Amino acid sequence: MNASYQGQRLIKISAVEAILGHKRSWVYKRIEKGLIPAPTRLSTRDVVWDEAAIIAVKDRILSGTFLPQ
Repeated sequence: MNASYQGQRLIKISAVEAILGHKRSWVYKRIEKGLIPAPTRLSTRDVVWDEAAIIAVKDRILSGTFLPQ
């Protein structure tokens, strides 16, 4: 699902995994550490991320300024 909300493109975990090149568990561990923005909950079972924020994380990873642990 790719949706839009007030100019933001919203993406699901599968797209986040594809952009970052890591699986769900890696993503959620980095969310807990504050390295990746938390998702927005649409319903009890549905969460999405702002695509621009995830691309910014990818850019930090590629530039070496992201500190994964």
